[in-house]
Amino acid sequence: MSTIALRSLWKKYGKVEAVKGINLQIQDGEFFCILGPSGCGKTSTMRMIAGIESITAGEIWFDNQLVNDLAPVKRDVAMAFETYALYPPLTVKENLAFPLEARGEPKARINERVEEVAKILDLVDVLDQKPAQISGGHQQRVSLGRCIIRKPRVFLFDEPLSHVDSEARRKMRGEVKRLQQMFKTTSVYVTHDQSEAMALADRISVMNLGEVQQTGTPNEIYHHPHNLFVADFIGEPPFNFFDCSVVSDGGQLAFRTQVGNHRILVPNTIKERMGDSLDRVLRVGVRPMYITPSLVEQEDSQIHGTVYVFEGLGEEGVLTVDVDGSLIRILTEPDFEGKPGDRVWLNVDSSRIQVFDPKTTNNVLSC
Repeated sequence: MSTIALRSLWKKYGKVEAVKGINLQIQDGEFFCILGPSGCGKTSTMRMIAGIESITAGEIWFDNQLVNDLAPVKRDVAMAFETYALYPPLTVKENLAFPLEARGEPKARINERVEEVAKILDLVDVLDQKPAQISGGHQQRVSLGRCIIRKPRVFLFDEPLSHVDSEARRKMRGEVKRLQQMFKTTSVYVTHDQSEAMALADRISVMNLGEVQQTGTPNEIYHHPHNLFVADFIGEPPFNFFDCSVVSDGGQLAFRTQVGNHRILVPNTIKERMGDSLDRVLRVGVRPMYITPSLVEQEDSQIHGTVYVFEGLGEEGVLTVDVDGSLIRILTEPDFEGKPGDRVWLNVDSSRIQVFDPKTTNNVLSC
């Protein structure tokens, strides 16, 4: 196992800056996710760690060893690719054995490791079949098996579940986490799927446009986003945002929406962190589960609108409310009875709001 340090790491393709001087510290035995949209630089970062992409500038360290100029084979990393990267003419058993054969391991040791990994990944029944004869889920298990059979210093996962169906993806996500916890191997997992990152990672680094936006635990990323990009990218349904002015309301500070003149009192828990914000324009964000709707006017309701659409999803519902032309999404009980056009009053749990500067996009409460 190893720690991994990325120090002022850059990657340029001609004039295109894919990775812009990022700094990351990945701990020994940690499951670390690099998360972001397509084109954010996450795969380039992964490929530089693996040694299959050259570094434009900066350093990569494994423990106390600088690996910038170290060939991929000498870094002792194992990589699971998006496209499985199996050998079609070989059986599952032969695919699993290949990394050890390439190392010149004794045949008895190879058979022992193949049997062990096949049991762990539930591949015993398909060992004599070729990749084309097994399902996508099984193919991904074989790809993972080829990684773990070598017992490398580092596991690298490049969107390994993107080509399997949703049911297989849920099962394999659990398998990936179970394997990492079993072997305690330092793991770096690249994905565009925020639900995968939240479910798997000890820590997440959110990237956009080649830069790290925030690094933290899933809980920190979800509940305390550093900026508007992270807030909007993490969570489904995503944050709701209101552009507001900070005003004095009967001696109390309040957020007044710029459209519709709705008011949300500023809770005491965040007043000090906001500083002198009177008359300042800010963007207030709140997650869908922290807004309570009512079809009957409530005395303490802060916002009102009309039902746009309601989606019953079995265990919960998603209510979309039109508030002066803006659509607000709310998680509700599955039996919410509102119909399109019905008036609805919303109560915001102000202790759960996040406040952003629309110019810098930074979270005012975490600066």
